[in-house]
Amino acid sequence: MSDQRKVAFYIRVSTKHQDTPEGSLKSQEQRLEEWRKYNNTIKNNPETGKDGIQYSSATVYKDVESGASGEKRPGYQSMLLDIKSNSIDAIACTSISRLNRNLREFYDLMDLCSEHQVDIISLKENFDTSSAIGRALLKFMLVFYELEREQTSERGKDNRYARFKRGLWVTGTVLGYDNDEGMLIPIPEEVEIVNKMFDFYILTGSIKKTADLLYEKGYLTPARKFTGNNDGKRKKFPDQTIRRALTNKTYIGVSQWKKGNINKLDLSDPQEKYQECQGQWESIVSQDKFNRANDILENNTKTRTNSINPSKKIYQLTNILKCGICSDNPLLRVVSGTSKNKKTYRYYKCPVCGNKIGAEIIEDTLLEQVVMLAQNEDHIKKIISKKEVKNTAEIKELKNRLSSLKSEEIRINSEIDTTIEQLDKIKDSKVFYKRLADKDKEFKYKLKKNIEDQQQITDRIKTIELGTLKPEILMELFSNIKDYAEKMAPAHKRKLFQIAFTQCLLYKEDIEVTISEEVKIIPIYAKTASAESVFSKTTVKRD
Repeated sequence: MSDQRKVAFYIRVSTKHQDTPEGSLKSQEQRLEEWRKYNNTIKNNPETGKDGIQYSSATVYKDVESGASGEKRPGYQSMLLDIKSNSIDAIACTSISRLNRNLREFYDLMDLCSEHQVDIISLKENFDTSSAIGRALLKFMLVFYELEREQTSERGKDNRYARFKRGLWVTGTVLGYDNDEGMLIPIPEEVEIVNKMFDFYILTGSIKKTADLLYEKGYLTPARKFTGNNDGKRKKFPDQTIRRALTNKTYIGVSQWKKGNINKLDLSDPQEKYQECQGQWESIVSQDKFNRANDILENNTKTRTNSINPSKKIYQLTNILKCGICSDNPLLRVVSGTSKNKKTYRYYKCPVCGNKIGAEIIEDTLLEQVVMLAQNEDHIKKIISKKEVKNTAEIKELKNRLSSLKSEEIRINSEIDTTIEQLDKIKDSKVFYKRLADKDKEFKYKLKKNIEDQQQITDRIKTIELGTLKPEILMELFSNIKDYAEKMAPAHKRKLFQIAFTQCLLYKEDIEVTISEEVKIIPIYAKTASAESVFSKTTVKRD
């Protein structure tokens, strides 16, 4: 009895010129299908004595991308998802070089296939990984394929470097220009966008505000495909795109080589060092405008402020201070006003009852409380313990959600297989292609949303883990806080208040702060209480 299994055909070409109705992709698929039929005939022929594995159906995964990395190939990634969901039993390709030329990535693929009992078969090299000899031969061949890939890469790099030295453009598409065999031709409408980026940044000193102004004025990304994540659809300029444009010397007629190594001064290979040369194209941004924008960018980076439009003073108790008079304890809002002598006053004010207090008064008062609190080791230990419990609980909840999403991903892939089988029964019907297109769109959306949600949860877990200070570090922080409390940046003070206080309630004549489960009453206009003040062990809610 033959073992009926599903095989994945992986086919790939390096350029779109090969992606034609009768091009390389069609030829690869045809050869693989002929192999499948021949394999099934041979292995089910009593005369050959090779009754065994047959492949009842084949799924085609196609890519029109360079073979440098599997991460950039959607067909390859889709195949990996199906391997993980146990939807296929074997992978077949015309040549192992079509599948992957990177040893590390291919070993990852082999490990994945081994884990899910998926064989790898190549027609050109005539091997499969179902045998020990096949696996050894595969590893041997991969060494030479990677050598070939690296030599090809080196030749390409030498050619690009020579073109760079001649002042020709050697990389991908760039905003503002059209590439004509290494000569950049300005595109008028994009030249205007580039100059507006520089103008708005010089005006505001903010990348985000520059992006907002471009969007408000109707300047969107061009409707043509760029490298990276740009898909050719017009949309708001991302902040990172604007930042890269502001530092791109292409716009002042300068060609740059190895920008990523600009600060690496100990490189011996000339081709690895950062270099500049005069490009053979017209500049579209004036030198003065470029210098002004980069001076602002450099200064803002060093000072971590906006030197053009300094940000307003940070309210240190935002989302911390609540109204104790109102029953539901609403968060106090921040308000400010200007006196006749032009002095600005800041307040925290209840949006319900109007209860308010001067920002500097309460911020200074609570900072003094934190300084005194640092002298009580027992309270610090309680704060740290409660923080650890909270973080542990959140991480546990996130991991449970992540596990559910992974199960959902497997279910979606299973649902895709079931739907394909159902649709296959009506493939001669007129409604087949419409239903197939509808289902394809639906499943792609579900999978994309699922994977995005998984990534968000994974990122959140990493953020919590990285942002969690060890208990000994927090103890050290509090023990030395008296020396530098007054010099701390407002943003750092706000973070300190978030760590120290469980709750802060403002009443008419005093403030009630909670540390762990203990409550302390502080008169608003009185001087700071002594360090020996004892926290009253009462409930958090006040009568």
